[in-house]
This record gives sequence, structure tokens and C-alpha cells, in this order.
Amino acid sequence: MYKAGRRPGGLGGRRWQAGLSFAEAMVTLSLAGVVAGIGVVSLSSLTASFALDNGSRTVAMALNQARVFAITRGRNVTMTFSTSQFVAHAAGSSVPLVAGDVPDPVTITTTGAATFSPLGTVQNPVVVTLDRSGETRQVRVAFSGEVEIE
Repeated sequence: MYKAGRRPGGLGGRRWQAGLSFAEAMVTLSLAGVVAGIGVVSLSSLTASFALDNGSRTVAMALNQARVFAITRGRNVTMTFSTSQFVAHAAGSSVPLVAGDVPDPVTITTTGAATFSPLGTVQNPVVVTLDRSGETRQVRVAFSGEVEIE
């Protein structure tokens, strides 16, 4: 017969133990700390890679917006780049149509400015290279005006 507070099976009348001992709790916390440390190291390397991907998508989107402005307004639109920023202006205007920057550790180099015609094409293809500590992404603008991330 089973009595409350005792183990079934008649094992010497020992009582049930609830919870963890101090040693078990310390082992559990130590393992959790190791797993958390590995996760932090992995996430820090991923964060830097995300910055490069984010920068390349931002530049590609801005180039596409400049192309759309050129087509819809029927005017040439030129996008220029600095080491961390970009800006697009319609021909004969000083008002920026598109402007932005890339995340901090990422730098921009380019083969030149991208000038979109009212047909959405460019006279010279442009390659925008984004760099983060040796890792690079390229955003290409073809003669047709199509923007592609490599």
C-alpha cells in the first residue's frame, strides 16, 4: 500500500526529494553560461555581416529609386557616392531626391556616378563596392539600368 510522502515500492521508507541540490544547480548554471557565451560570439560575427548586407540592400534600393525618379519625372537623375553616403539629384536641381548612408563599419567605393536617363538606362555601367574589413558586396548597375547585388 502506498503512503503519502514515501516512495512506492517499499524502498526503505525514504521521502521524495523536491528541487535540485546546490551542486546540481551550479552545474546547470555553468552549462547555461557556456552556451550563452558561445551564442554571444556567434551573434557578434553575424551582426557585422548583417551590416554589410543591409548596406548593399540600402544602396541597391536607392539606385532603384533614382531610376524610378528619372523615368517618372522625365529628367536625368544622377546618384553620387562618398565613402559612407549617397545622394541623388535631378538634372538642374540641388534638391536631393534620395539620400542616405550605410552602417558605420561599411565603406563605399565606386567606379563613378550613376546617371539615369528618362528611359531608365545609364550611359556607363556602375559598380558600387561595399567593404567591411575585407569582406565585400558589389551592387552593379547595367546599361539597361537594372540594379543587381552580387
